[in-house]
Amino acid sequence: MNQSLRVVIVAMVLLLALALTAEAQAVRRVTGTVTDVETGEPIEGVKITAFMLNQPNTKFIETTDKGGKYIITGLVAGAAGFQFEKLGFEPYQTTKRLSSTAIRIKLDISLASNKREEGMATPEIRERYEQGIELFKAGKPDEALAIFEQLISEYPDLYEVHLNIGIIMQSKKDYEKALEHYNIALEHSPDNVNALIYVAEVYLAQNNFEEALNWYIKAAAAKPDLYYILNQTADVARYVEKYDVAVEYYGKAIALDPTKAMPYLYKGTILNLQDNYADSIDMLLRYVEVDPAGPAVSNAKAMIDSIVENWEGAVDRLNSLAAEDDSRALVHYYLGKALAFKARNDEARTQLNRFLELDAENKFGERDKANELLSAL
Repeated sequence: MNQSLRVVIVAMVLLLALALTAEAQAVRRVTGTVTDVETGEPIEGVKITAFMLNQPNTKFIETTDKGGKYIITGLVAGAAGFQFEKLGFEPYQTTKRLSSTAIRIKLDISLASNKREEGMATPEIRERYEQGIELFKAGKPDEALAIFEQLISEYPDLYEVHLNIGIIMQSKKDYEKALEHYNIALEHSPDNVNALIYVAEVYLAQNNFEEALNWYIKAAAAKPDLYYILNQTADVARYVEKYDVAVEYYGKAIALDPTKAMPYLYKGTILNLQDNYADSIDMLLRYVEVDPAGPAVSNAKAMIDSIVENWEGAVDRLNSLAAEDDSRALVHYYLGKALAFKARNDEARTQLNRFLELDAENKFGERDKANELLSAL
């Protein structure tokens, strides 16, 4: 790898880290879809309660529409709690660190139906169960715990209650007890994706990132079409510098939902560090294409410029991308720049003019630079 290119890339990564803190205090918009874990169908009428963990008494409550969709506004960057409830489904509770890198955050959830035999899920049991949930949400974990433990003692087959006890123990930072109850739930339902995620989050809370990654991978295997798990697996893998795993799961997240910008950025940056410039430049371009006003666009463009200026294969790769999809305006722009660096002026003019044709509204903010380049050729 060209040493000057490596220095530039490393510098860009550091700048990226700084840039992503700028909007940390802005209000987040959390959206998502709640589906049935078995059928994949959307679930209407799911009650979602969200709150910042450091302000548990300030709650934001929404309900899913006919398409299973919801929107929550009012949260800020930091650790947030989410609870999903609907009669007939096992309640789901999770925590998520709202990134400082994005204002719009997606959290898709799948709920498992309550499959207990008829007569087991009596109104009395359900009422006590929901009372325990409400007490926990009201900041009364000990009272909630007493209800759940009493339910378990009376109805040992209510294995999902162990999830609630585990969550309470986790909130108390009694991680050993939390894992004990999560594992009981998993003994009855080894592929319970909720329990698998909870275990991963316990290890994450303990800063045991390697073990957290192992459990996120298990959760991804149990529910490979849930974007949150794929992206979370990739993020943790990136943190522990298991870059091949991160690239794999960012790729899966992108395939599942190509409208999300950040996986492109992170995958492109990792590929850059791995000297895989051919795929890196494509990912970085796609990040800018998906979110032209994103918080790290300037850094992504700087990394693309560095590749274009220093990598000998830039022209060939950009030509191939343009051949695959002639409508990608930025591909033509950077191809024009790469050709200009090589003094292939006629070809550069063709590409830059094609860019100007495709980006008449200046969506990517590069029209002035393109015209300057054309004037200089």
